[in-house]
Amino acid sequence: MTSQHFINAYNALKEAHSEEFRLQILTWSRNWRAGMGEGANWTIMQLLAKVDLEYTRLKNLGQWKSDDPDSQVIALQAKVDTLTRTISHFKKPPPPKPRPKEPIKTPAPPEKTKNDDRPSWTPKDDSKQIVTYKGTEWKYCKTCRNGDGAWNKTHVTSEHDSSKSTRIRGKKDKRQPLAVNVAKTEQTDQLDWDF
Repeated sequence: MTSQHFINAYNALKEAHSEEFRLQILTWSRNWRAGMGEGANWTIMQLLAKVDLEYTRLKNLGQWKSDDPDSQVIALQAKVDTLTRTISHFKKPPPPKPRPKEPIKTPAPPEKTKNDDRPSWTPKDDSKQIVTYKGTEWKYCKTCRNGDGAWNKTHVTSEHDSSKSTRIRGKKDKRQPLAVNVAKTEQTDQLDWDF
């Protein structure tokens, strides 16, 4: 419940036509605002219960005095009922249950794949394109893997067949296409290739 709910309740109750009832409501309202005395620490439901008791007490003593007693009682009871219904929707939910602590799971080491047996270095010169590593013969091709180079078991750079390329899908090819100008020249009747 917010302070605004209390303010709304007190303002509505202060409009009652019974002077004694209004004085009691004003006393509780001042106490609530000051934070001391009767009504200072009530919940809204406790306030409404006290209001109902005060009304019943005054009515039984014959001290409920208003211009039109029946309409005032009905109006006040309607206001109390409305406030009670409104307030009942604002009950606090139970506090969340503490979650049990889960043990920290350490990730499993990655599984070894067939590529783990490949050499992990890049040859510095073309003479080392074929090596035996962990008992397997490996060949290095600079053209494979979109020009990044890769170890394989089938070919070296000079034997690379682009129709069987091992290009990585979605990765842009590093190799630049050749600009070829295939045009006959008048003087030599030969093809002129511009690279």
